[in-house]
Amino acid sequence: MDLLRLGSVPIREERRLPEESCLPAGRPDLDQLGEGGLPDDRWCALVAAELSPDLLVVIDPLLRAVWTNGAVERLLGLQRGEMLGDPVSDHVHPDDLMVAMGALNESQRNDGYHVATRIRVRRRDGSYVDTRVTATTITDQSGTWMVLALRPVEDEVAIERRRAQLKALAQSVYVECAAVHWYELGDKIPAILGALAGVVGAQRVEVVEPRDGSFERVAGWSARGSTSCGSGRVQLLADRERLRAAPCVVTTVEPDGTGDRPDCGCGVDVEPAHRMVVELWLDVDGVVRLLFDEYTETWDDANADIIALMCSTMLATMRRCEQESELNTRATRDPLTRLLNRTALHQRLGEMLAGLDPARPPIVLFADLNRFKQLNDRFGHREGDAVLCRVADAISSQVRSDDVAARIGGDEFVIVVAGDDVPVATMVSRVRASIDAALADWPDVGVAVGAIVAVVGESPEDLLDRADRAMYDDKARSRSSRSVARA
Repeated sequence: MDLLRLGSVPIREERRLPEESCLPAGRPDLDQLGEGGLPDDRWCALVAAELSPDLLVVIDPLLRAVWTNGAVERLLGLQRGEMLGDPVSDHVHPDDLMVAMGALNESQRNDGYHVATRIRVRRRDGSYVDTRVTATTITDQSGTWMVLALRPVEDEVAIERRRAQLKALAQSVYVECAAVHWYELGDKIPAILGALAGVVGAQRVEVVEPRDGSFERVAGWSARGSTSCGSGRVQLLADRERLRAAPCVVTTVEPDGTGDRPDCGCGVDVEPAHRMVVELWLDVDGVVRLLFDEYTETWDDANADIIALMCSTMLATMRRCEQESELNTRATRDPLTRLLNRTALHQRLGEMLAGLDPARPPIVLFADLNRFKQLNDRFGHREGDAVLCRVADAISSQVRSDDVAARIGGDEFVIVVAGDDVPVATMVSRVRASIDAALADWPDVGVAVGAIVAVVGESPEDLLDRADRAMYDDKARSRSSRSVARA
C-alpha cells in the first residue's frame, strides 16, 4: 500500500478521499488478482487491511483521520467515511487525551517507531470502548503519517468470569434437562435462553431446526417480550454447509437490513434494531441464533463450544418431551374430541376424591345424546362425528382449568366441576343450554343430563354409576314429556 502518494493529497471538505487515492474505499474486489491469476502484494495488502478484525486508521501529519477499514462500523458503529477529516482527538475519551497525544507525538518523532498504549475511544452512541492502540509511523516529504491499529481490550477477569458463567449455566441445563418432564418444559427453555442472553449480552436468542426443507423456530427468548419469539419459519443468514464447517458464523447487519451475509439466497430474518447475528450449528441437527442490537465485544468465538453443547442438550430434550407429550395425549385423550378418555377420567376423579373437601365437594354431570344412533344410521358416521365434536366444544366452553371434561363412550360425556358454590340445578341448566345450542343444526338430536354431588369415601366407579342413573332419570322424564305433548 503506497501511503506516500496519499501524503500529497489534501483532505476534501466532504470527508472523502480523492478518487485518485490508492487507498480502498470499501471491501477489496476478490476478482482483482495479479498476473497469472495470483495475488500481487498490493492486492494482498488491501485485503489484509480491509478484513482485519482490528480497526485500522490512517492519520495525516496534522493528526487527522484520512482512511479507515470496515472495522469502524463494527467497533464504533460509524459509517465508513464518517470520521474522515476529524482530528483523532475528537474520538478519544477526555481522561485519556493526554496519554493518547503523548504517544502519538512520540511516534511522530521516530520514523518507523511503534508505540502501544491503552485508550478509550468514543462510539456513535456516546459510550466508550477500551482499546489497545498501536501507532506505526511512515515519513515522506510531506511529513510523518501514522497507521493506528485499535483492538478492543476487555478485562481478562471479565472474560474468565463470562466463561465460568457459561460453564455453570451449561451444567445446570444438563442436570435440569436430564430430569425434566414434558409438562414442565414450557417455562424452563425460555428461562434458560434468557439466562444465556444475559451472559453474552444478546437481545434475542432462538433455537431453530430443519423441517420440511426450511428452518423452523422451536424456542426463543427476546428482551422485547415472549410474543416476538413465537414459532415460525426462519431464514438463516449463513447456509448449512458454512455453519457445519465453522464453530459459528458472525454476520453484521446494516441499519437498512443489508449485511455481510454470504450469497446463499438466504433472506435476513432480523428486526431493524439488530446489528450483529451469531449462528451456531448444533450436532443434533439444529441451529442457535444470538442477535445483538450493537456490534459488541461481549461475544467471544471461544465460547461457541459451550453454547453449542448447552443448546444441543436443550434441543434433544425438547424433542424427547415432544414425543412424551404425544404419547401421553394418545394414552389419555379421546382421539376424536380431544377430551379426556375414560381411563384419564377415572384417574382424575381418584385424585379429586382423595383430597375431597366436604364443604366444597365436586359436582359430576353425566350427559348422553338422545336419538344419536338414528342420526348415524341416516346420515353416516361422518355426520355423527361432526355432532360429537360440536358437543365436545360446547362442553369445553363450560369448564375451567380445575374442572374435568371427558368422553367415556360413543355419545356419553362427563363433566366434573371442582368444588363450587353454584347450585347443581344451575350447572345442569348451563350445560344443557350450551349443548342444545351446539345441536341447533340437528333438531332431532337432544341431550339428557344427570348431576350428582360427590360424597366422602365414594369411589370413582360409584360416583359415575350414580351420575349415570341420574342421567337416565332425566332421559325418562324427557320421554314422558314428549308422550304428554303428543297426547
